Amino acid sequence: MYYFIFLILTCSGMLFHPLHFSITNIDINSKLHVAEISYQFFADDFKNMLQNHEQTVIDLDQNKDLTPQNIEAVNDYIFSAFEVKFNKSEKINLDFQYKKHDEALIRLYYKGELPMGEIESITLVNELMLDLYEDQTNLVIISLDGEEKGYTFNYRKKTLNIEY
Repeated sequence: MYYFIFLILTCSGMLFHPLHFSITNIDINSKLHVAEISYQFFADDFKNMLQNHEQTVIDLDQNKDLTPQNIEAVNDYIFSAFEVKFNKSEKINLDFQYKKHDEALIRLYYKGELPMGEIESITLVNELMLDLYEDQTNLVIISLDGEEKGYTFNYRKKTLNIEY
């Protein structure tokens, strides 16, 4: 279901791009205590956001890997605008893995270790791109041990607590 929504948003966004949205996938494997998070943005919007946030031009060329300085700038922005906490207080540290970039979209991939023990709740704060676009919509898809649920964030709704 969420992949269908993702497909519609991606296709419609490429055709009519004043649509502003991001898609974040959080894949949680509680048995291995690992979370993999991917962020997807329109490349031009994300570049504008980084220039606005970091006050510098960042090279996001689709055929190049990010430099360590670019990774630091991207991380500064992502970590300031998106937060995941488990069991109401245990924030995980995320490590940048790699980026994928085509003509329209940039995807950033991160991985982090989960706290030990059972997941009782997940708290999300999602302010991605909201500083730049008032009509920004952020879709978050959480897959916990294979079970998926989707949530929408925007200018009015930036925080969500999910109980398990």
